[in-house]
Amino acid sequence: MSAGREGRHAQRPATKEVFYPFIIYTDADYYAVGGYGGLRINADTEVIYCTGFIPHDFKSLVDAKVVFMDLATLTPMTFHVVTDWGQAGANYFQHVGQADKYINTVLPPGQAGGAIRECDISQALRSIPGNAGLEAKDYLGVQVSRVAGQNTNALFLGVKIRYK
Repeated sequence: MSAGREGRHAQRPATKEVFYPFIIYTDADYYAVGGYGGLRINADTEVIYCTGFIPHDFKSLVDAKVVFMDLATLTPMTFHVVTDWGQAGANYFQHVGQADKYINTVLPPGQAGGAIRECDISQALRSIPGNAGLEAKDYLGVQVSRVAGQNTNALFLGVKIRYK
């Protein structure tokens, strides 16, 4: 007797997701568009943060994305991402990553906000020489800031982690 569809599916681990909202900020404003509320970055001194705990059933990272809504047409919009992660008892910056992001945004005429966007930051959480990748039971911190002198005008909602 064959395993059937259920048996084949059970052999592949399901992809799971967690979402961590941005809730801490320096100089950024709390802002809302429609039913969405978050932290707005549109000046050089603005920095926002979110913190999360990676679930116990985490085996591998599928992807990690900063979720935001563009509030202006910018070619490109830029922002900087810094990540820190580690287990309880470890130094908070034992594992670090960073990425500069450049995204072209187009705000629809007469709209206060554009599309909900997801910008991949997976490379800032993957293993590099001397730096272990994200693991189950890690505490995760993500910081997003405007690159000095560059364009950023967005409502940042949070960080979405997909994993197996």
